[in-house]
Amino acid sequence: MDRKYDLVWCWGVVHHVADTARAIKVLATRLLAEDGLLYLYIYSKDSYKQRRTMELKLQRLLLSPLPFTAKEWVLRKRYGGVGVHNAFDRLSPTINSLYTFPEIERMCLAAGLDKVERTIDHTELFLRAYRDSCTAKPLFTPKPKPPYWFQQMTHP
Repeated sequence: MDRKYDLVWCWGVVHHVADTARAIKVLATRLLAEDGLLYLYIYSKDSYKQRRTMELKLQRLLLSPLPFTAKEWVLRKRYGGVGVHNAFDRLSPTINSLYTFPEIERMCLAAGLDKVERTIDHTELFLRAYRDSCTAKPLFTPKPKPPYWFQQMTHP
């Protein structure tokens, strides 16, 4: 792929792949322009206690053999139609890796990105990563304060 982009927005994807470090490297080296900006949203180990993580794994295991329409029906029954998309995202994929900020920061640095910053203070990882040559730096805004827009969504 010869085309490179000034902005790569990878929101809630790389934690669903088998090799997150490789996915970040592909984003940084094949898609992101040298002066570009990468935004990431990644599930965090800090968002769930160990017991909740195990509950989610069990729910995923029970849902995984079901066809799409059956999964949707189960989740609508469980969540009453509210937050079904979010529940589907959390429970349907079989790969749902959790990371800490230092782990993702190391992956980004190894992929050739010079800076990795949290864009909001939250247990989940909302990040921007870029090289020193990033031309968007003058446009960066200060971190917002809670409550954040997504805190109105229902999480399974």
